[in-house]
Amino acid sequence: MHRLVHGGAVSKNRTMRLTSLIFAIIFIFSLFGMSEGAEFSMRPSIMIGEEYNDNIHLQKDKIDDYITRVQPSIELEYREPRWELDLSYLLDFSYYAKGTRTDDLTHAIDAKGHMEILREFFFLNIKDSYRRVSLDIARDFTKESQFERQSDRNIFDLNPYFVLKPGSLITVTTGYIFSDIWYKEETAVNRREYIAYSDLVYELSSRVTLNAGYKYTQDDAEEMDYSKNDVSFGSRYNYAGESFVFITVGNSWLDFDKVKSSSQIFWNAGITHIFPAVTVSLESALEYIQDPDGSLVRRDNYVMSVRKVGDKISLGTYISFREFRNAVNKMLDTRSYGIGGDCRYEFTSRLAGTVNFTYERFEEELFDAKTRSYRPVLKIEYILSEGLTLAFIDQYTDSYSLEIEENNYKNNRVMVQVKKDF
Repeated sequence: MHRLVHGGAVSKNRTMRLTSLIFAIIFIFSLFGMSEGAEFSMRPSIMIGEEYNDNIHLQKDKIDDYITRVQPSIELEYREPRWELDLSYLLDFSYYAKGTRTDDLTHAIDAKGHMEILREFFFLNIKDSYRRVSLDIARDFTKESQFERQSDRNIFDLNPYFVLKPGSLITVTTGYIFSDIWYKEETAVNRREYIAYSDLVYELSSRVTLNAGYKYTQDDAEEMDYSKNDVSFGSRYNYAGESFVFITVGNSWLDFDKVKSSSQIFWNAGITHIFPAVTVSLESALEYIQDPDGSLVRRDNYVMSVRKVGDKISLGTYISFREFRNAVNKMLDTRSYGIGGDCRYEFTSRLAGTVNFTYERFEEELFDAKTRSYRPVLKIEYILSEGLTLAFIDQYTDSYSLEIEENNYKNNRVMVQVKKDF
């Protein structure tokens, strides 16, 4: 985990700069190469906020501070018959009045470019995502703090692919993905992935589709390399209006560097039914995800959600159960249980309020430790004028663990924000 070298960090920083340059070139060429039917839009905005945080570092012994936060952002869209570009950028600057933390500057970037190189046959996708993420895959600390137990992360994807239509009802997509994953935090592990894939979709009827796929992944990390072969089959059935059921089942063959190979079934299944008053969804998945510490993790995920949307009120609730296992030895690491809900009510055309509540319980098997956390959030928004919104947010977090001292804390954040959309 701590085997990072400066050369690797320099290489990743070069990749990030190269990524930014690629998208700058795409954008410039798109502007100069606008065809007669091209569409271009730009939506800038800025948010200025003040926050009182009574526990900056999420510790048992509290240290408070006043935070001034400035977030200018911009969204760009470019469309022409064979070019598409979507770019959103947000600069996030925080000033800590009491000096409990050095002034914090980070970015959030989502860039997507799509090009049709050979009409209806050869395509190219380029994606780049830069944002701050939680270093704990079982618990999302970005919802509790601006920086604690987090790292800036950049993911760059380059994806050329071919689309074949051997029949009017059959579509075959074959391609290659190069993915570069970089973390700013030195305890996290940078990776590169090389993926070859082929997917087949068969439209059995207007309501039923069948699919099959193969994917080969070669992962090169600074801690442990592995390769993975995935074969899957599935179907989707729209059985009533917009209600649908889907299932994909497959098998993964994993070959780890210096560790014996293993085989594991995976699946992704669910149903969404739209009743006259509510929408109910049930989902279950067994999938493999990367832990920032460099290990491959098997996640078993089960979620049920219910949502009701009315003219003035929107209600939602969910329950979840997740298990996280080491993909090499399949030993259970963490179980998590969650329940939550939200309610948004529009009092007038200008005034709206949202209440959100989340309760989570984490059981870390390796340390025989348990942590429970609950977080209520109140948000009130008022439209001062067209494009100008005032918001008040009060967020409280209560985390308790008898065995893990660092998970034992309380935190209250009170924020006032003004946002202007131009």
